[in-house]
Amino acid sequence: VTGANCNTNCRYLEFAPNGWSNGGVPAFDIRGLEWSSNTSTLTGQNVSTAASESSRANEKYNWGIGQGFYNTSVMKVAGATSTIQSTVLAYAGNVTAGEWFLPSLNELNELCKYANGATTGDPKVSCVGTSSVSTTNLGFAGYRYKSSSEIDASTVMFINIANSAAGGGKKDGIDGSSDYIRPIRAF
Repeated sequence: VTGANCNTNCRYLEFAPNGWSNGGVPAFDIRGLEWSSNTSTLTGQNVSTAASESSRANEKYNWGIGQGFYNTSVMKVAGATSTIQSTVLAYAGNVTAGEWFLPSLNELNELCKYANGATTGDPKVSCVGTSSVSTTNLGFAGYRYKSSSEIDASTVMFINIANSAAGGGKKDGIDGSSDYIRPIRAF
């Protein structure tokens, strides 16, 4: 997708290894970080154009494969903080547009399928979670993971890796969800 870090030459998605957030020591992913402290302004993601890449209802353009990179780059709107964006960029080497980013909803769906041992590569196939995912050696928690895809000024999409439920969680985390994150990169 034009705008991704490898432009139209991306062929693969890779997720950060187990322990990425813990100095390489295996541990579950980070949770409870703030997507954005600004819950009254949209970031500039395309949340109004309908899309049909996946089989989920009400899909928007910003959910698409290849949109996570852009979505992450605009998470921090003027005057706001984003501990998620800061953490992902720190893993990427503290560059403004690093190669690691928070996955869009459809990219997160592919990650969910992989974490659950399912075949990846077809965004029309939704993840089917299993409660045993938290015991895998991939280090995924059997809980909700935030995507980079916003719904509106105060809400972003998530997928529960254990049961594949998708929904919306608050950007500032005050809903108590303490969602996890796992960076990915495209190449």
